[in-house]
Amino acid sequence: MYNEPKNQFGLIRGALKTHRAQRGNFISVQFLTHVLYALVILLAMSGSTAFAQMEPALPGSIEYSLITNNYTWFQTSDPITVGIYVEDLLTDRLNQPVGRGMIGLVTETGWDADYNEMAATVDFGRNYSVGIVFPELSAIQIVPEPSSALLLLPGVLLWRAALSRRRGWKSNSAIDRQ
Repeated sequence: MYNEPKNQFGLIRGALKTHRAQRGNFISVQFLTHVLYALVILLAMSGSTAFAQMEPALPGSIEYSLITNNYTWFQTSDPITVGIYVEDLLTDRLNQPVGRGMIGLVTETGWDADYNEMAATVDFGRNYSVGIVFPELSAIQIVPEPSSALLLLPGVLLWRAALSRRRGWKSNSAIDRQ
């Protein structure tokens, strides 16, 4: 059976308990919002995914020119043909020049009888081309790198919205106390 508060103080105490429960929920939402802000800022500060390789590409390589012109790439399932960009999937390839990069342009394709599979001649820039079999290559799509300002804009907008909501919540709390 439901117990009615016997006086005015019991009613106020019940309202305060409810208010604390709502406030706890607000704090968890606020925590998640701050985590989201931190992730957006880290993403913006991380820069290009192209910098994730072990050895950086040197000036003159195709990869270096893409990075310095604010381009990035992602792997696609497109077929490997002449004129497309590819990424060398084998990271510890022997006898490669220093700073050649992982990104190259396919200049020729054909059957490699030694390996019994299709291969491509890939130009990595810096006057270096090499034949690589298809299973060790991945076709890539070149896209403009999103600027850090564009990544930070949603974070700033979310922060402002949360701040205004919080100020509104504080002013409502002050009204409730009166």
